[in-house]
Amino acid sequence: MTAQRPLSGRTALVTGGSRGIGAAAARSLAAMGAGVIITYRSARDAADELALRLQAEHEVPAHAVPFDLTVPDAAPESASGLIESVARLATGVDILVANAAAPYPHAPLLELPAQQLAAKVGQDVAATHRLVTAMAPGMLERGYGRMILIGSLHAEGPSAPGMTANGVTKAALAAYARYAADELTGPGVTINVIHPGYVATETSSHLPPAIPPVLAALTPSGRTGVPDDIAGVIAMLTRDEAAFLNGACLPVSGGLNQPVSFRRLRSVN
Repeated sequence: MTAQRPLSGRTALVTGGSRGIGAAAARSLAAMGAGVIITYRSARDAADELALRLQAEHEVPAHAVPFDLTVPDAAPESASGLIESVARLATGVDILVANAAAPYPHAPLLELPAQQLAAKVGQDVAATHRLVTAMAPGMLERGYGRMILIGSLHAEGPSAPGMTANGVTKAALAAYARYAADELTGPGVTINVIHPGYVATETSSHLPPAIPPVLAALTPSGRTGVPDDIAGVIAMLTRDEAAFLNGACLPVSGGLNQPVSFRRLRSVN
């Protein structure tokens, strides 16, 4: 472990790590010396390519494994299956970046089926719970651990149309982290939530093209986010200097920290 590679000897698990914020996080952590296990749901080629690149560029162990929040718990790619896969690849996980999320319908409340809302909340929270409760004991035993949940400013209130299911789910994860901080952390071990604002990724590409320029104009930093902006905060949270930051929800939005309801911005089509 050196100043340039402070995570040397550590292992990071990044779910949803094949692209977007997850891939940026994996690159950042590998650059700091961590071995990285990234998960993918369907983008196997991208995940395998990223793992090979991390091995070559940073000389760290890197693996890609399947993970799907929506499958039954007995399936190999479920959260339980992922835990078993990780146990075969590493002696323990020191950093958990919970970035994977189940798909959800982009629908207004009156058109959102109750069972689909319940499925989204249940799948994301249950998978997070399984991973956190599996990883936290080892972290506590070793005296170091960082559990970082990727939430969203949608958790704070209405923003883009059709984001109810995602917003409710991310709010539930924020509450979960506060309880987990009380029960599952200790000296050297923390859990925190990052609430990104708008970040240009494949996931956010469904928004109408008129929306990102408006967001950029409303953001004090003068632009919308990119995945590396979130990865930088993830990297910060892994450092020893962040050991007293625990149970917090951190907005990473360039200063636009309140949701903007585009349903009420009549000028945006």
